[in-house]
Amino acid sequence: MIDKYNIIIVGGGPAGIAAGIYGKYDGNNPLILEEKTLAWIPENHVNLLDKLEGFPGLLNTVNGNELIDRFKHSLSEMEVEYKENSRVNSIIRQGSEFIVKTDTNKYKTTAVVLATGTLPLELPETLVGDYKKDVFYFAYDKFQDYIGKEVVVLGSRNSGSTAAIYLAEHGVRVTIIEIKPEVQAKEKHTKYFKGLGIRTITDAKVTKLSGKNKKLETVSYLKDGKNYDINCRAIFCYIGIVPNIKLASSLGVKLDENNYAVTNFYQTTDIDGVFVAGDMCGDLKHIVAASGQGAKAAYNINKYLNSHH
Repeated sequence: MIDKYNIIIVGGGPAGIAAGIYGKYDGNNPLILEEKTLAWIPENHVNLLDKLEGFPGLLNTVNGNELIDRFKHSLSEMEVEYKENSRVNSIIRQGSEFIVKTDTNKYKTTAVVLATGTLPLELPETLVGDYKKDVFYFAYDKFQDYIGKEVVVLGSRNSGSTAAIYLAEHGVRVTIIEIKPEVQAKEKHTKYFKGLGIRTITDAKVTKLSGKNKKLETVSYLKDGKNYDINCRAIFCYIGIVPNIKLASSLGVKLDENNYAVTNFYQTTDIDGVFVAGDMCGDLKHIVAASGQGAKAAYNINKYLNSHH
C-alpha cells in the first residue's frame, strides 16, 4: 500500500515549510520530506545563531534555533505532516502522478515541490587527501575540539567571515585565507576581526594539506609567487555553493547555465506538476525570498490540482 498525498515537498527549509503551510490553507494534503532535520539553518548560516536579519516582523528578535522552533510551531498549528531524516532517492512519473521513494517508504503524489536548496562547494579530493575528517563545510557546534588551536577558514564572504567570528568567539585561533585581493565580507562583520584576533591572508591560494597519521597539521598556500606554510588543525570551507539538483535533473527539469532550476513567475518548471522554490532557483538566497517562493508554489499548485481533477 503506497501512501498518497496530493503534494509532496522535498526539503524542509523555509521554502518547503511555507509551501506546506500554504498547501494546507488551500485544503490540500501536503507532506514535507526532509533529509536532515527540519530547517537545519544553523549549519550553513552561523550568523543566524545571532539575531535574524532581513525578515520583516522578526528582524533582530530571534536567532536561528528560535526560528526553527517557530517554524515547527507553525507546522503543528496548521497540522502539516513532515518527516525528518527522510532522504528522497528517486521521483518517477507514473501517468499523471509521481512515485516518490525514500530509504524506507514509497509515496504517490500529483504535484511535487522541489525545495532542495544548495550544497557547499567542496574542496577537490586531490587536495583533501587523507584529511577529510579535518575539513568542514559548516562551523556550528564544531569549535569544541579546536579551542586554543589554530584553524583556517577558507573564503571571506559573509558566510566565511561569520564562521570565523563564531569560532574565534569560542576560543579558536582563526586565520582566513581568501583567494581574491581583498576580504569580501561587509564591514558589519569585518569590524570584529581585530578584537577577536582573526588574521586574514588575501590573494592566496591553498596548494597543499599535510600532517601525520591522517591528522592535519599544516596548510600550504601560494601568495605573490611564493609558497608559505601555516599551522592548522582544521579547515572550514566557505568557497561557494552549488544547487542541489540531483532530483531536478533526474526529472528532466530545465537548468540554467549555473545549474539552477529554471522557473517562471508561478514557480513552475517545464515538467508538468513539478514546482521549484527556494535557493535552488538561484535567486536572492534569503529566508524571506525562499518563504515567498514556497507560498507562491503552493498557491499555484492548488490551481494545478483543481485543473487536474
